[in-house]
Amino acid sequence: MLQRLLQASLFMAVCALLFSSCVTRRNSVYLQPSGDNKKKNITFDEIYSEFERKEHQYHLKPGDVVSIKIGSLTNSEFDFINQYAVQMGEFLYLSPKTNVNNSAGGNQIAVNNRVQQTQIADKVMYSDEGKPIAVGEPQSTGFVVDKEGNIELPNLGIIPVRDMTLVELENAVNSKLGGFFENPEVRVQLLNFSFIVLGEVNNEGQFNTYKDNTNLFEALAMAGSPAEFADKSKIKVVREDGSSSEVAYVNLLDESFLSSPYYYIQPGDVIIVPPLGAKAFRKYGIPDAMNFVALTSSLVSIIALIYSAR
Repeated sequence: MLQRLLQASLFMAVCALLFSSCVTRRNSVYLQPSGDNKKKNITFDEIYSEFERKEHQYHLKPGDVVSIKIGSLTNSEFDFINQYAVQMGEFLYLSPKTNVNNSAGGNQIAVNNRVQQTQIADKVMYSDEGKPIAVGEPQSTGFVVDKEGNIELPNLGIIPVRDMTLVELENAVNSKLGGFFENPEVRVQLLNFSFIVLGEVNNEGQFNTYKDNTNLFEALAMAGSPAEFADKSKIKVVREDGSSSEVAYVNLLDESFLSSPYYYIQPGDVIIVPPLGAKAFRKYGIPDAMNFVALTSSLVSIIALIYSAR
């Protein structure tokens, strides 16, 4: 009788351990109804709930790198902005071992009637004053926003861009092109939009996007999506704000996240996805518990044998 009671108790303990290591639907389903919406019946083909979200537009700051492309009816051979970018790209693609004097463009490039020296290190071009002018990558070359918040374009001069949106920069450049291009159209793209995703995702790392209104769901998707034991209710976002860093927690399980100020990510964001407690329990708790159950079961058998021998 005692042996059966102990065996039944052990069986119930094992079942409790197994169930406690499972991930429930409540911990895995994104954007679950919150507040009064929990009481509403789900309806199809009509609006179930609405959340206001502020229009997101990225504002440029020092250190940003932008690509500026111009389309017009003017012959491409007179597109000095693109020629400037291409020539800078030729320099920036050189390796430290390349003989610069033998390169296609030599070791100097005449821009806006002045000569600018190039430095190969870190793929950055510097002006005579030592200010970064452009950064080159195999896919694109862009203009760097200097510490004063300006960019310098050939023939157009210095343009203040600090706190401008990309659309505002397009308009600012367009307004200066009237004397050079026929019916110009300007497209500006942010090239340095990178972010880091760490923790319980299927592909940790640093990622780049050319979409300046990338949201947190898209960022996590680029990282392979949260893993099985990811705690989607306590995702940490670390964001640089000038000389300080701010930390915020967001809950992707609650549909009210759609109106969160952290719905859209910013360049340089670090997104950290923590694990559920069930992960540590499954990895460490269950093996230890099984060993304990095996040991207890052996002791129960020994005790039962002793009692039966009496």
